[in-house]
Amino acid sequence: MIYKIFAFLILLSCTIAAQETDNQKNDPQHNLGLLFSINDFKLNSFKGGAGLKFLVSDQVALLAVLKYSHSLNKLEPGDLLSGSEDKISEYGFNAGTEVHFYFSNNISPYLAGVFGISSVNKNEKTESASYLMPIYSNEKISTSFSFSFELSFGLEYFLWENVSLSGQYNLGLSIASGEEEYKNPYSEPTKMNIKAFDAGISSGELIIAVYF
Repeated sequence: MIYKIFAFLILLSCTIAAQETDNQKNDPQHNLGLLFSINDFKLNSFKGGAGLKFLVSDQVALLAVLKYSHSLNKLEPGDLLSGSEDKISEYGFNAGTEVHFYFSNNISPYLAGVFGISSVNKNEKTESASYLMPIYSNEKISTSFSFSFELSFGLEYFLWENVSLSGQYNLGLSIASGEEEYKNPYSEPTKMNIKAFDAGISSGELIIAVYF
């Protein structure tokens, strides 16, 4: 959450500063950009990506981005307290289009539409406290594959001629399907199919682009 506020303050200050310049937009010299994005960064989790942006005109760009996220929450078991470990990993690929609306030097609001595919692996473990029988230990493993679409609203600011900083919010929906397996020491593993649908504000995102 802190980096989102930080990004907002940077973009706000850049907007104010840009009002003192002329109205000529600052286009990058070349059509290809290397992107680095961050949605979330904490000690126990990361969500971001890297990819390419290809400018097909002054206002339209094509995107191709590899996405990765990982989170780990762990609590060691004690004499009286059970322990747990929750781990989630996601790998994905997004492709879409950005449409820009230049209104001052270096500043460009934009809209983007992006389709994505991803694979998500979840592992949830519970370990019983020392005084309990192992039967209270269990593990749940799930693997799913999802399709998604995101509509993004953002603002790009050129720090230098070929380097920009963008902040955006993503409105998205996704459909996922997969399999979940439940294990414990005293019974056979059980499996079940899972399906899910989700829609809403998926995340804020901070993006650095370097154009060549």
